[in-house]
Amino acid sequence: MASEKTNNDAVAIAIMQEVSKDRRSQQMQGERAEKDDRPATAKQKGYLRKLGIGFPESISKVEASALIDAGLGKTGE
Repeated sequence: MASEKTNNDAVAIAIMQEVSKDRRSQQMQGERAEKDDRPATAKQKGYLRKLGIGFPESISKVEASALIDAGLGKTGE
């Protein structure tokens, strides 16, 4: 009987840990989504200019990063 309780406790703890990971993952995704629309930094814009890549002045950090990666030939792999 005691070993059943120990096993049940271990299972309950494992489930709670997974739920906690899922919640944190969702929270982090939400935080990233909020940051996606921030304007590109002056450094990013300067680097885009150096690479000869045209961009709108209202470009976001995420968009600038993607253009820089494309300009450098990165495939995202």
